[in-house]
Amino acid sequence: MNTTTVYNIDIRNEAVATLKTVLLFNRSYGASYLVRILKGDDKFGLKMEEHKNLETYGELREMHFYRIENLIRYLIKTNYLQIKDLKYGSLAITDKGVSFLKSDETMEVDTKELRQDWYDVELSIRFKQIRKELSESTGKPLYFFLSNYTLQRLVEHKPTSISEIRNTPGCKQLSDEESAMFLEEIVAMQKKMERDQVDGTFRKVYSVQHRRAKAMHQAGKSYMEIAQTLDVKPSAAKEYLSNLHRAGELDLSSWIEEEVGQQELHRGIEYFKQAGSPHLKEAHEVLGMDYDKLHLCRAYVTRAEEEEVAYAVAS
Repeated sequence: MNTTTVYNIDIRNEAVATLKTVLLFNRSYGASYLVRILKGDDKFGLKMEEHKNLETYGELREMHFYRIENLIRYLIKTNYLQIKDLKYGSLAITDKGVSFLKSDETMEVDTKELRQDWYDVELSIRFKQIRKELSESTGKPLYFFLSNYTLQRLVEHKPTSISEIRNTPGCKQLSDEESAMFLEEIVAMQKKMERDQVDGTFRKVYSVQHRRAKAMHQAGKSYMEIAQTLDVKPSAAKEYLSNLHRAGELDLSSWIEEEVGQQELHRGIEYFKQAGSPHLKEAHEVLGMDYDKLHLCRAYVTRAEEEEVAYAVAS
């Protein structure tokens, strides 16, 4: 029988700080500004200088920015907070939120509710980069293209067409060409999600070990040096590099060609192009090649397929 472990924590203190801050504001503000107040972050200035004197200013200083954002999203989803403005995402406390502040209730929540999967985090980063590029190329402010709230709505709902994007509140000012830039990122991310359903290619490369392996490779280290530094077997270092190549984080085509050899690489490429399954065990049974080389052959093929998809989307 399959069981899923649920880890519940009581977030009453964090929820109280968040709700109380919204109640103390003299007007409605968006989630990003609320996070800055809770973290006591004034490096970008404050809407009103007296916000520094709020009793909740800096109360969640030790909590990660994204975790507070996810807390706010949870409070919206459970109707302790509500969105007043669909374009800018300004917040207001609900009657349920006010009642909670007056009570001694706990607020137990599954920790998964306070995490955002890496697909959405990466998509948000890419959207912000596009917004920055559009702002710099046109001289228009960032918020002209997308408010932070609108950006997050696109991340969560992932529209499937230009018209869907432009019909999202806060996106009407985007041209078709600008909308297409965001759509391309959504399509590319959907492809990554589909790939991860099969073999976890993209999810793997966000581990600490993979990121360290990438940095060391870019610094000119060999896979043997990477293995020694990470205290792993050389085969594990090769697997890290293979995964990074498959995910498009590194281009190791020449290195793979040298490591595998022309004849075996050709056999491996033909197998993975034709096989219905990318699993290495099945490839090993058919080809008799060792797993190190099969990892690299699969990476070589996957990278080529991803580049074809990216070209098709861009076209």
